[in-house]
Amino acid sequence: MALAIGALAVAAVTACNNGGATAIMDPPTGPSAPGPPAVTLTSVIPSTGATLLYTLQFSAAAGTACGQGLLLGGALTLDDGTVIDSGDANGFSGVSASPIDGNCNSAGGVVAAGVPQRSTAFDNVLHVTAVSAYLGFPQPTPGAITHLPYPSFDRAVAVSRVATNLYLLAQPTTGASSGGSVAGMWNGTVQDSKSGAGTATFQITRDGTYLFGSWSFTFGQASANIIGGLVGTPFGAATPLLLTPTAAPCPLLVRFGDTSHVSATYGPAAGCSLTSSGTLNLTKQM
Repeated sequence: MALAIGALAVAAVTACNNGGATAIMDPPTGPSAPGPPAVTLTSVIPSTGATLLYTLQFSAAAGTACGQGLLLGGALTLDDGTVIDSGDANGFSGVSASPIDGNCNSAGGVVAAGVPQRSTAFDNVLHVTAVSAYLGFPQPTPGAITHLPYPSFDRAVAVSRVATNLYLLAQPTTGASSGGSVAGMWNGTVQDSKSGAGTATFQITRDGTYLFGSWSFTFGQASANIIGGLVGTPFGAATPLLLTPTAAPCPLLVRFGDTSHVSATYGPAAGCSLTSSGTLNLTKQM
């Protein structure tokens, strides 16, 4: 089963360990009650390039609960312990719920996740510490979610979890600010906590809802220079950008709050091992 999703892509995943299939809620018990099947999430694969999409590889083993309308769902566990589900009033994991074969015989393969969604009441920069594939029965739909039908992670009959160090940017569940004028060439200065004063250049391009491009910090010593890619999406009053250095596995985070001149701080995204931080003073080139 493959769901084709087009768009931009993703950053780093590390320490992917298959947690195995664990039943967290069986169907109703009794002599004729169906037993749970098992689902195994074999890997979580980030798309190469930017930081928006990921792919799940999974398999499901037959169980007597198969044939009763089970759906495959996906859930993201964030660094603060909260979970974004396939159907969630405050967000969307990017994995649309999909039915599995009645005998679970063909419930295996690849699911390409769409871009996650997040309520504007929360931060849209997601540090995902685990991804789960699960099987569950259809549940009532939260008012803000239109992905129908959908199962519920907290009422799943079988779960398999992979630990990750995945950085994603979510799009708003409701209307976003345009953010179009952020696209362009930006030049200015950088004051880095490790490398001192230097110059900074950002080239930002818009592709639909998303922003992507490249950036560079240039310092007095060439060995300190940094280049990388970026991705962002307008979210409320600010436009957060994840800056992924070419030589590092995790990104820096900076927020553009204006469309012509930016004075901002940057630093490692949550859970990132980078130690560099600093300030930027940038002007958009007209």
